[in-house]
Amino acid sequence: MKSTSIVFSEPYVKNHYLLKLRKERKLVAYKYLNGLMPLTKVNNQYPFFIYERYGIENDLAKRFIPYFDYIDIHKDYDDEHIEKMKDIKKALVEEKIIQPLQITPSTQIIQLDHSVVPPFLDVDQSMVSMVSQESAIDFYHAPDASEQVYAVFEAIVEKLEKGININHIKVVHANKDDRYQLSKLMDDAGVTYNFHQPLSIRQYPIYKSIQSTFIEEGLDPVKSLIISLKDRHPRVSEKLITFFNQIDDGYGQKYPQILLKEMNKLTIASPRLKDAIEFIDIQEVGDVNHHYLLMNYIDERFPVMTIDNDYLLNKQKEMIDYPTSEVINQYRLNHVAHLLDALVHLRLFRPVKLIDETRISQLPLKRSFNHHDYAYKTQSVSYLPNHDFLRYGILRELAENYHVIETDYPRLKSHYQGLNKSFTHQFSGIDPKDLNTLLNRKYSLTGSKIEKLKLCPFQYFMAHLMMMDDFKDNHYIYFGNQIHHALEKLMVDPNYDYVSAINKVDDFPEDIAYKKSVFNDILIDNLHMIKDLIFEFHKETAYKKILTEYAFSKKLSPDDRFLLTGIIDKIMIDETTGHFMIVDYKYSKKVFSLDAFKKGRKLQLPFYLLMFGEKHKLQPTGLFYRQTGMEKSKAYETPDFRLNGVFLDDLDLMKRLDPDGKHIQALRYTRNGMFNYRKKISKDDFDFMRSQMKAMIYQAADRIEHGDFKIEPILTEQINKQSISCQYCSFAHVCYSKNTHLEEVEDDEVYSESR
Repeated sequence: MKSTSIVFSEPYVKNHYLLKLRKERKLVAYKYLNGLMPLTKVNNQYPFFIYERYGIENDLAKRFIPYFDYIDIHKDYDDEHIEKMKDIKKALVEEKIIQPLQITPSTQIIQLDHSVVPPFLDVDQSMVSMVSQESAIDFYHAPDASEQVYAVFEAIVEKLEKGININHIKVVHANKDDRYQLSKLMDDAGVTYNFHQPLSIRQYPIYKSIQSTFIEEGLDPVKSLIISLKDRHPRVSEKLITFFNQIDDGYGQKYPQILLKEMNKLTIASPRLKDAIEFIDIQEVGDVNHHYLLMNYIDERFPVMTIDNDYLLNKQKEMIDYPTSEVINQYRLNHVAHLLDALVHLRLFRPVKLIDETRISQLPLKRSFNHHDYAYKTQSVSYLPNHDFLRYGILRELAENYHVIETDYPRLKSHYQGLNKSFTHQFSGIDPKDLNTLLNRKYSLTGSKIEKLKLCPFQYFMAHLMMMDDFKDNHYIYFGNQIHHALEKLMVDPNYDYVSAINKVDDFPEDIAYKKSVFNDILIDNLHMIKDLIFEFHKETAYKKILTEYAFSKKLSPDDRFLLTGIIDKIMIDETTGHFMIVDYKYSKKVFSLDAFKKGRKLQLPFYLLMFGEKHKLQPTGLFYRQTGMEKSKAYETPDFRLNGVFLDDLDLMKRLDPDGKHIQALRYTRNGMFNYRKKISKDDFDFMRSQMKAMIYQAADRIEHGDFKIEPILTEQINKQSISCQYCSFAHVCYSKNTHLEEVEDDEVYSESR
């Protein structure tokens, strides 16, 4: 008879089965595993060992782990990658860095509810614990994401009013915006809730100090700091103490960059209230008799599918019997459907429209749907502390909009009229004291900040005063930074070894660190090409004096409250004629035009023009972008690395800049000694840009210092039916604005000089 049992099950199946055993008062010593997760135990020395022995970074090393269960170290494979991983696994086992799952003849393998069992194991017993329900599922279709939130909130209120235990109500598959909106509603209603999502340790402000201490002072000082923080920051301190206790000090001293990356990945569980609504993921479902409100039941989002970006190709996976992404995704569809069929009290919610109309998730459910079209309506009851105040608001709307006067309206009006404020989705402003606090902290203006203020004042307020722009690093930023740095160095030293410098850089985005070597090769090829073009241009042009990374931080007037700051990529000066031109490097294609400037767009180059001209008695001839990356705006397009911008309408000066017409896009010299260039502008145009840029600066400052941060996107210009102001905005979840419902405001006086 087999003495040990391993049960393969999904997390929610395990939760349900353990509850079932507890209700039946059974005690069974099973070991529970998830067949889709690595079975091999890996200790914390793994990333250091892999880096030391094979030079493989953390993120790529992590991607090897799922395959170790399927690779037989005693078998030969006709594939270089698998053979390499076989050798790695063998070394890891010998060094006791990993411990494969121990299966003996006495081990019983049990499959629960058709969960995945790796093909190299034989199933001894298969059981089904979840039984499908016959009742139909209530399915609520809300017009959009915001109304879906209200539908879920009303369902929560309804269940609480029916006496459902608050601990039995679970909100499933809510995204970040959903959680934010629901938390505001439940805070107002006094309904407690728990989020299960752990917080990244990097979200704790104290971690920045810990990180800096480690980088600047080393391992021992950071350990002392962490211990000293036990009383003031116990959660962060305890997490890091546990982490360091599991790491060999020798590895930490020898490979600090690996240790730092592992530290940055740490998460801390959110504190939990005892009696509260639970926000959970589908994997955390437990008791089938609890009440589940499943949001975003749409094909694009539920269930979450595996993206096929694994280290091994499908052909290689077949060699080791590892399931492909397609197989895993089909399994998930079937298994999640099996779970939903078993939930006794389940409601589904769907936003009918996000950007386009959504499609219902295609799970093969056995149960039917009761469809409900949801639309938010003002309720006559509420969880607000004072119901009379709420009733006054409802009766006031009836009286003012429909001329219906209820008998108790005069009494409520006499009591609450002074306290009532009309609700508006629009941002209603900032207290002057709070504004002064923010401006005293740091108040600077740049061309891009002024441009953002013109696109939408509220967006500027959130991004640059509240500092709430959750910008995520990506490889385009990495490419741009490295190209800027290399070109700056090359202007000083043409023999600068940028290849070695790039290969030593360690600030590549962590989430795609395994692609670093490939991207570095692309980046280096990119630099080879752009460097040769720039050197050729510098050799031929008369603009020989070159200033790179020209930084400034100054006031236009001593009375100004703000600083004007920036770094100009390159200024080229013709010392013979006393003229200068400005070049701004951009990784992707950018186009500057005088028309765009007049609309309050593309302000960076005119901003630089004003600031450099304020200090130097030189005359401007050109403002240019130079594309430095091989990114294409269209698939068939070949990147054009030549200069792109405006130039003074002067043939002699143009020939001094580009004598053969090779380095500026669309420049042509004619046989009669003239030149064709559709973006040539006059000296008056340069003067106009400087004067209007100055006016825009003071207009922006006046608006900022008066706290005028209305939600006011530009509606007359759209991309894909969306305002250009909203295209890259990070604050849609707190804005509430529907572009088509806002009234278009008059264009501000862009050209009227305020001083």
